[in-house]
Amino acid sequence: MKKITIYIVLATLCLNFTVHAQDKPNIAALKIGDKVPDMTITNIINYPAKAIKISDFKDKLLILDFWATYCTPCLHLLPRYDSLQKQFGNKLQILLITKESREKAKAQLKRFHSGLPSVTSDENLTKLFPHTSIPHEVWIKDGKIIATGYGEDVNKEAIVRAIHNQPILTDLKEDDLDFDHLAPLLINGNGGQSNIFYQSLITPYINGLRTVAGYDKNTERVISVAVNVSVISLYHQAFNHLDPLLSFDNRTVIDVPDSLKVKLVRPVNSGFHQWIKQYGFCYDLVLPSNYNGKIYSVMRNDLNRFFELHYGITGHIEKREMTCLVLSRVNDSYSLESKGGEPVFKSDDAHLILKNLPISSFVLLLANQHRKLQTPILDETGYRTPIDLTLNADTGNLEALRKELLKSGLDIAPEKRTIDMLVIKQKAISDNPENPE
Repeated sequence: MKKITIYIVLATLCLNFTVHAQDKPNIAALKIGDKVPDMTITNIINYPAKAIKISDFKDKLLILDFWATYCTPCLHLLPRYDSLQKQFGNKLQILLITKESREKAKAQLKRFHSGLPSVTSDENLTKLFPHTSIPHEVWIKDGKIIATGYGEDVNKEAIVRAIHNQPILTDLKEDDLDFDHLAPLLINGNGGQSNIFYQSLITPYINGLRTVAGYDKNTERVISVAVNVSVISLYHQAFNHLDPLLSFDNRTVIDVPDSLKVKLVRPVNSGFHQWIKQYGFCYDLVLPSNYNGKIYSVMRNDLNRFFELHYGITGHIEKREMTCLVLSRVNDSYSLESKGGEPVFKSDDAHLILKNLPISSFVLLLANQHRKLQTPILDETGYRTPIDLTLNADTGNLEALRKELLKSGLDIAPEKRTIDMLVIKQKAISDNPENPE
């Protein structure tokens, strides 16, 4: 039985909902221009009626937003969607669709102060509007699909055009539903065979494939794949086996001119999908299974060889002195060594429960919660065996976190340290005589 580990780079999938028995037709996927079946939809929150039909919105522009509580880009869109809903009033209805339970969806919408209605426990809408990534937007006008797009496409200008029956999107979202991210890329149907012994491949962005990265190990071969990701994401994947924290931006130094940096890191004011289509890459590596231990070194060499020619850059680990948030023991009378039992990891806005797990699990949680900080997080507690830790605080609030950690004999504070950093930099001109562009 093969073992699969997948790391999703940008949030993906989710859906599910209830229809009355008399409304259940044979569900077939719809495309732009098709009329949407007038199903009765239940399991709705934040809406006065217990059931709705598509025809209830016949006099409005209806935008279906497929989302998930774990999808960060989806959650970041909620304030904008709430604002647009208030701005356009009865001319627009944004309807959220999620596979997750009523309770989970309601709690997350409350956390983000969103009053938008959401279908929960969805099963059938995703069959009507199949997709491989979220957020996924379906635009419906007069009962027909007029467009499918990304979350960033939902804006005031596009809504005004749609209301006035004008073209709204020049770049439609068209997912390749047959794409298998665990199969070697560009074979079977594209002039190749599946029984590849060795393959190393880099391509530009491939339209229709979802952004994903992962690693697959089975008895015959190992596969490392990254689809439609940034250059920096490729380097993170190639190095994070050395230390998972190396995949965070605050452990990455990008030492290149600004004119090149915009190709490596998305500018804050640019839309993700437009930018990734211009500067994204796909990488595929297939090796015999006995080369499993070499997969990341091969990937690093591939990336440096290609991007040295393409952009004149390489990536390496270097020691750098940095200001870090150092997690340390300040009171040896406290011991967090685990008493055993089933591993438990629970975290919300006010509590953290960690049982029989390594302290690295806690450090990774902190790194994720504080990933926007330019300050790396470093563990100097000395705990090498599993721990038990309970905190009654929002671990995303550093001040509250520090007060609570002191109760367990720990502290977290900024200090200078020399640590490993992933450094992306240009080769010297004398080392790179060819024009990298």
